[in-house]
Amino acid sequence: MPRPNAQGHIKEITDTKDIHLYKCLLHSSPKVLEDQQNTATRFRLRREEIEELLTTGTIFPWASLTRLQAPKFFSDMVESIIGATFLDSQGNIPVVRQILCNLGIMPILERVVSEDVDVLHPVSRLSLWAQKNDKTIEYVYEREGGRINCAIMVDDKEEVRVADLWMGKMSQEEVKFAAAEQAIRAFKLRDVNANYSLLKKKAQKLKKE
Repeated sequence: MPRPNAQGHIKEITDTKDIHLYKCLLHSSPKVLEDQQNTATRFRLRREEIEELLTTGTIFPWASLTRLQAPKFFSDMVESIIGATFLDSQGNIPVVRQILCNLGIMPILERVVSEDVDVLHPVSRLSLWAQKNDKTIEYVYEREGGRINCAIMVDDKEEVRVADLWMGKMSQEEVKFAAAEQAIRAFKLRDVNANYSLLKKKAQKLKKE
C-alpha cells in the first residue's frame, strides 16, 4: 500500500494480517459474536495441547476438542466450504483435496489413516469393552467447590478419577470424556477386538429385558 513518508516520497509497504475463518461468517447476532469470542479464547488456551495430540497422539483428542465447547456453526462453515467447492468444481476431487489441505484438514486425515489413530469415541470403546467382558461401567460425578470430579466405576470398583474446573453443564461431559480416555490408556484398550454386530445384538437384548 503506497504511503508518503516525511520527505513526501512514496514507499510501498507490505502489511499482512491473519483472519480466522470464523470471522468471515456474516451475521448480526450478539449471541453468535459472544460464542465466537468465547470459543476463540478457549482455543487459544488449549491450542498447543490440541495441535500436539492431532499431530502426534495415538488417540483422537475427543476430550480436548469437547472442551472448546464450539457451537455447531463452526463445523457448518467448514462443511459448507467443502460442499460448495465440490459443486462449483463439478466434483473435481483434486480441487476439493486442495481445499482440505489449505484448511489443514487433509494432513490430519492422512495421519489418522497412515498411523492408525484410534478415532472410536472413548465412551463407546469403554462400553464395548465392558459388554465383551461382562463388566458394568458407571460414571460417578461429584461437585467440590469450583471443581467437578468424574470417577469411572468398573463392577462397583473405582478405577479412574479425573477432576477439572466446573464451568457449567458442559463441564460434566468434558470430564467424562477425559476420564474415559484415561481409562482406555490404563486398561490398554487400544484394540478391544470386539465383534460389533454381536455386541449390538447383546445390548438390544439387555435393553428389552
